[in-house]
Amino acid sequence: MPDENPDDDNKIYDERDELFDDQEDYSNCYSDGNSLRWEREQRLWERRISRTTSLTTKTVAKIEKSPLQADSPLDFLSVTRVSRKGAAALARSHFHGPASFPSLATLEPDVASALAGFKGDLQLNGIRSLSVDAARSLSRHTCRLILDSLADPAVDVLSELALHKGPIVLSGITAITPEAAESLCPHACRLQLPAVTRLGPIAAEVLARIEGELSADGLHSLTNPRLAEKLLSPTDQDCIDIPRRVEWPKIVELSKEVAEVIARHANKVNLRGIREVTDEVLSILTESPFVKLSDNVTVRQTVFPESVERLDARDAAACVAMPRATGTPLCFTGLRTLSPEIALSLARGIGELSFPSLTRIDAQTASALSTHKGELTFGAMNNLDVSVAHALSTTESALRFPVLQNLTLDLAKAFSKHDGPLVLNGITQLSPAIAEVLVHHRGSLGLSGLKAIDASLAHVLAGFRGHLILDGIASLPEEVAAYLGDHSGWLSLQGLSAVTFETALHLSRHEGPLFLGTLKGSPPEAISVLRQSESCIIPHQ
Repeated sequence: MPDENPDDDNKIYDERDELFDDQEDYSNCYSDGNSLRWEREQRLWERRISRTTSLTTKTVAKIEKSPLQADSPLDFLSVTRVSRKGAAALARSHFHGPASFPSLATLEPDVASALAGFKGDLQLNGIRSLSVDAARSLSRHTCRLILDSLADPAVDVLSELALHKGPIVLSGITAITPEAAESLCPHACRLQLPAVTRLGPIAAEVLARIEGELSADGLHSLTNPRLAEKLLSPTDQDCIDIPRRVEWPKIVELSKEVAEVIARHANKVNLRGIREVTDEVLSILTESPFVKLSDNVTVRQTVFPESVERLDARDAAACVAMPRATGTPLCFTGLRTLSPEIALSLARGIGELSFPSLTRIDAQTASALSTHKGELTFGAMNNLDVSVAHALSTTESALRFPVLQNLTLDLAKAFSKHDGPLVLNGITQLSPAIAEVLVHHRGSLGLSGLKAIDASLAHVLAGFRGHLILDGIASLPEEVAAYLGDHSGWLSLQGLSAVTFETALHLSRHEGPLFLGTLKGSPPEAISVLRQSESCIIPHQ
């Protein structure tokens, strides 16, 4: 089948417009002093290009004879078909201004490969899906690539796009999974995600390690200080000391740590979307002369002060109906007792429920809380009844016990039935026998309270197939690393300060994302081995 249909060339213009077929030389328009005619002809050709429905070699040849400047924008508003030879001709042309194709819905790999040679920005706003091969071809493009309608690309597609040498704008993506974030990390230029409104904690942590510059101006909540640092810091060394303007008008929620990062920077930051902050955050932000806040910003009052130790049904209902930013927990700081009835009222809300002062609950209260569709954090429970653990484990939401210290075999059996994130950072010692039961848990498992593990425990934990978080471990013997290297899935060892070359070799075998600390005390050959592994993620020093 021929690459182009000669009849398609007729689609570039209205057949009633005979001016399109003239072969007039426009090079003397300026010498004749007739600049008005020059401008008229440019506008005329811009309209002709916007009516073009097919891009072929003849189309490009005619446009090259037009009076358009080399850096003129080429808005192919009606193009629905681009031939391979037409794309190649455009790439060979003298044009290097932006070219947009808002009506082009599909892109074959061979056409993408040809378009990648174009010397200007490419705006492919009609593309809603992209094959891996097409994405690989586009990655060879060196100017800005804009994909405004690509809403839910596969991780493999994002991995190929991440290799693009120029800036990328992905305006169609509204949510980023941890896996998607990881696939974008190798991008070394500028990545813009203007439509992303919320990032989960893992995705935020991963994006903070992206190689190049990152922009996410549509975020509503920003609580990760490392992500804030990445969003505020340019990668160009020549621009580090030059203040710039950062627009975050949609952010309504900031953590104290993020406020401290913003205050340290000399950038002009627009935070006019914030209407309510804590007194601590407001004090930090107002110390910076570069931060712009709304004139109507108010100090958030604590709804349940520590003096309140009881909660009635009316207050509970009002609490869960209270509007708050996405990702903000509902924290009952002063609540020390909780009945099943009140627990059931609280469970009807959404988002995280945090109980920093509750030391115990009964099984009925636990059953009521297990119906909640959000995270449950029990910040004061250092002991737990087995019946309560069984009741809570019926939820599919995250369970967090930051100070639970005594993990018995019966508790481990109860938690093994839980299907969701489980954080047991209060556990400082764990026997292999209990771990053998706990690894049957389905979901992520946080054991960052463990400061060290031996080979027998590492052997058991390596059999866990979920996200395993061991951020409390500061050093890793070679025999322990040998077992952890066999773990398959997500593994976080961000507390590691140094590894030996032999330890690095074992960890480099890990299948799945491996999050490590800065490893500042490690020999260069160890760091080199880890960086060569596609699964290892090490922050830049």
